[in-house]
Amino acid sequence: MGIWKNLSISKKLFFVVGIMAVLILIELLTLRFAMDKLSAVRAFVGGEGLWTKSQKQAIYKLQRYSATKDENDYQGFLSTLSVNEGDHIARLELMKFSPDLEIVRKGFIQGQIHPDDIDPMVRLLQKFSGVSYISKAVGAWTEGDYLIDELKKLGVEYHDLIGKNKNDSAALQNLNLKLDRINDQLSVVTAEFSLVLGEGSRWLENLVFMILFSLVLTVETVGLTLTFFTSREISRGLNDLVRVSEDIGKGAFKERLTVSSHDEIGKLKIAVNKMGSLLDVSYRDLEGQILERTRKLEEIARENERLYEEAKTAVKMRDEFFSIASHELKTPITSIGLQLQLLSRELHQENIDIDKARLAADKLITMGRRLTNLEDVLMDMTKIRLGKLEIEPRPSDLTMIAQDVVREISPVAARAGSTIDLQAAESITGIFDPIRLGQVITNLINNAIKYGDGSLIEVSLRKSGQDAEISVRDHGPGIPEEKRKRIFERFERGNEDAGIAGLGLGLYISKEIAEAHGGKITLHTEVGKGSEFTVRIPLKS
Repeated sequence: MGIWKNLSISKKLFFVVGIMAVLILIELLTLRFAMDKLSAVRAFVGGEGLWTKSQKQAIYKLQRYSATKDENDYQGFLSTLSVNEGDHIARLELMKFSPDLEIVRKGFIQGQIHPDDIDPMVRLLQKFSGVSYISKAVGAWTEGDYLIDELKKLGVEYHDLIGKNKNDSAALQNLNLKLDRINDQLSVVTAEFSLVLGEGSRWLENLVFMILFSLVLTVETVGLTLTFFTSREISRGLNDLVRVSEDIGKGAFKERLTVSSHDEIGKLKIAVNKMGSLLDVSYRDLEGQILERTRKLEEIARENERLYEEAKTAVKMRDEFFSIASHELKTPITSIGLQLQLLSRELHQENIDIDKARLAADKLITMGRRLTNLEDVLMDMTKIRLGKLEIEPRPSDLTMIAQDVVREISPVAARAGSTIDLQAAESITGIFDPIRLGQVITNLINNAIKYGDGSLIEVSLRKSGQDAEISVRDHGPGIPEEKRKRIFERFERGNEDAGIAGLGLGLYISKEIAEAHGGKITLHTEVGKGSEFTVRIPLKS
């Protein structure tokens, strides 16, 4: 009882539910056992019908043979007994100490027993052979096999008599009398077999009913008893807690609860007792409490001041974002307007300069791509803020992705005076989002182009254990120390030079993509020597 009191309420409930679940499982297993055995009895009843039918047909064929003297009727007599012989083989094998179940199965199949019924029949005979009903049924079956053997011998006598073409009516009549006697005995045996199986089936049904009734009664009794004691204990504890809590609310701090258990109610009583003690002390030391509350209010004031400063910073970041976005949008939009004017003017001339028109169209396409890229960046940032960044991993080759990115971005680097050196293994395969990782590599190389001052850009890919590492290094001015901790935040840029385009979102988006893959991105930089960004992504196969 002491152990039960010290158990937590959840464990008590789990114990009650577990006990009932075990008992219900026993009920189900008992029901399954009953179904198996009743199915076996049903199969035996069906098999007895097939056995009797074959025996009756065999007697009919033998009687017909005695009248027609037709050899086909005699062969029909022999073939009809195949069912009885199969059951006979199965019974003999089952009576052995270690029966060969394959022989038993073949015997029952020859006796036209359904294959699904054979295993339940075998289990019934093996486990309940000592039950009187089963024992009597097997005895009737054995006697029936003995009579079938006599019937076969009698058939041989018929065959010998008729085969010798003897017209001995007295001998034939004597055989017919034996046949009638065997037929009568078989009728008695089959009736006894059916009767015993019927009684056994009713006994088994009553036994299963009593077992199930006992189990149900046990489940209900145990469940209700445990539930009653558990709920009573919880109710008493809660009533005591309510009573003492009301006293404490009225100022009676000396009232204490008696702790008789170590479950949640007991722990709650201990907590209430401590609360009463603390309140008693607090009311006797009101001045100290006032000072403590004053200190807390000052802390709240400082926290509010910090939040205010953060809000001011956020507003500043918002204004900065709008300023950068406005600048980023204004440049391509203005350029698009100028190029459209040039293209329109050229198209209205009689002698169109195709080269100028093509150049204007190419610039329009470039500016359109810039606007599209800006839109993609803003959309990605919005998805990240909403927690809806989409990652679609699939089997991909990181080396091929990097090669495609370098091939596409090399002309841009060349215009900035930089060259890109890609060092990568022949193939680094895994399961990741190729488009998003291509976006990360593009962002890092674009960053190196912007801030690399026309220096060499080194891109390396390597496999490290179960991860892939992507490194992009430039030889530019590096990132100042005060910028390094915030470089992966939104709208942060390594250089505030107004001549360098960008929203300061590339590294932020790259970090989010890497983390969405279960990886991370790190920075190594030295002022005056350049920066190196390394992305580490798990390779899943």
